Amino acid sequence: MMNCLVFPPQTNEVQFDEKWSFVGKKEKNCDPCNPNDDNYGDNWDHIAYDPKHRLILSVIPGKRTAKNTHKLVKDFIYRTAECY
Repeated sequence: MMNCLVFPPQTNEVQFDEKWSFVGKKEKNCDPCNPNDDNYGDNWDHIAYDPKHRLILSVIPGKRTAKNTHKLVKDFIYRTAECY
């Protein structure tokens, strides 16, 4: 008998988290008067993670805003709604 992996695995728990990094240069070194610096500085990867299966379910990169957090939750629901 052959073992089969059902994908995606049934996710019973999800953790939402953020990982910080920077693009180009750190936020403190960005010039707010320079439009070229608009896309530089602090950046966050907002992630939805299934700890049991070690599976990243969704990632939304960008600034640390409520809008990006809402996008993450909405994307997570979209990706997992049909599974159950």
